[in-house]
Amino acid sequence: MRCFFTLVPPPCAKERLLMDIGRLQALHPELSRQYRWQTREQLHITLHFFADLHPEVAQRLVKDLRESLLHFPAFSITFEAITPFPSVQRAGYLAAQITANDRLLALHEHIKSRIAQAGEAVDERVFRPHLTLARGRSRRQRLDLQANLIAPLHFDVKAVELYQSTQGENGSIYHSLATMDLSTRSGGCELQ
Repeated sequence: MRCFFTLVPPPCAKERLLMDIGRLQALHPELSRQYRWQTREQLHITLHFFADLHPEVAQRLVKDLRESLLHFPAFSITFEAITPFPSVQRAGYLAAQITANDRLLALHEHIKSRIAQAGEAVDERVFRPHLTLARGRSRRQRLDLQANLIAPLHFDVKAVELYQSTQGENGSIYHSLATMDLSTRSGGCELQ
């Protein structure tokens, strides 16, 4: 099963990100020839991707994370700008970059360690958290673009989800298989 652990922005944050996509489309119409824009349902932050995970292993991981994440405190993340990802020279994506966040990095490491303890392979590349706004038709294209968000965007992370990914005519289709809550606190979406 093709799936991934992810953070899903709340509806208010997704609306704002869609406004930023609309603004980029209006300011740079040529980008629509090079990139396929993400839909509301496709907006997420990937924590760990599995090209093929057996459903029984997924169930065990979800059970383990449901218990362990109840001790992991909720936290906020902030988006800082829209840039080519992973680099200007290899702009395979346009992404909303996330301000450096120790809690997000700790959450990623926690999930990675639980996956390793379950005997599954983990991605050893450096984790570069971002939210994809558009996918390039080529991963080798150069794009020298940096855009500010309409306004700062912050939201509280209160849960991790396991999404299944299937290919559709207009890109990937995601289906939530499980939600694992973090230790809760008050908060929500802050738009400035």
